Amino acid sequence: MRTSALAALLAALALAAAGCGGDGAGGGGSATDALAETAENLGAIESGDLSLRLVVSSDGKDVGFELTGPFALAEEGKLPVAEVEYTQIAGSEEQAATFISTGEKAFVEIEGEVYELPDEQVEGLRGAGVADGAGLGVLEIDDWLVEPELSGGDDVGGDSTDRITAGLDPVALANDLLALIAQLGGGSPGSLEGRSAEQLESAVESANIEVLTGKDDRILRRLVVEADLNAEVPEELRERLSGLPGATFELRLELQSPNEPVEVDEPTDAQPFPGR
Repeated sequence: MRTSALAALLAALALAAAGCGGDGAGGGGSATDALAETAENLGAIESGDLSLRLVVSSDGKDVGFELTGPFALAEEGKLPVAEVEYTQIAGSEEQAATFISTGEKAFVEIEGEVYELPDEQVEGLRGAGVADGAGLGVLEIDDWLVEPELSGGDDVGGDSTDRITAGLDPVALANDLLALIAQLGGGSPGSLEGRSAEQLESAVESANIEVLTGKDDRILRRLVVEADLNAEVPEELRERLSGLPGATFELRLELQSPNEPVEVDEPTDAQPFPGR
């Protein structure tokens, strides 16, 4: 479990690294403008307290993962600052590991034991983060929503938001999720096109999508997608979902304290990484 959990954790951590870019401007405008700014500003997120859940449920079986905790992207030549717990969900079984990084050293906690990670395990997280188009940048949320509407939203972590609701483009959503899942598994993302795309559109029985965006800065605070599919899910997507025949999708992403400072203390009880 230790090797697989570490590999999955380091891959999942990259999802928190949205790259750089965006000017953080926001406020006012139409629903379309608010959504476009929010999507563009995914690249302006450099730190925050992240909660990300992607789960597929069918016949009482859940498959997916959760990622929670504070993070700050790496400065040049350094590691990120983070204390992020990754939980892999497979039915009644869950595997968890926590990545801890001070910016100078990195550790992993698995099954109650803390290990200092060697450089070769975390070298890809050093410096400027992940490449363009990776991390949260794969979620092109402005392509998912059809005919968005803007209204007042809830407070998230003390920040005022606007709510964007809309119809769902399931093909755009599915292709982004396939890319995200591929990042976690290190495989090819694939995509739904032609007949497969038509099948998915027909398979969606119901769908709800909600985006909460900062009222003043248009930075994403919460994204919730729920969709019910029947058994006619395209084969490409079904294979990625462990063969589940009809399913309920839940994607929930919440970000609190965006771009606020993050500090993580070095563990005092770390052991050398196994095999070193």
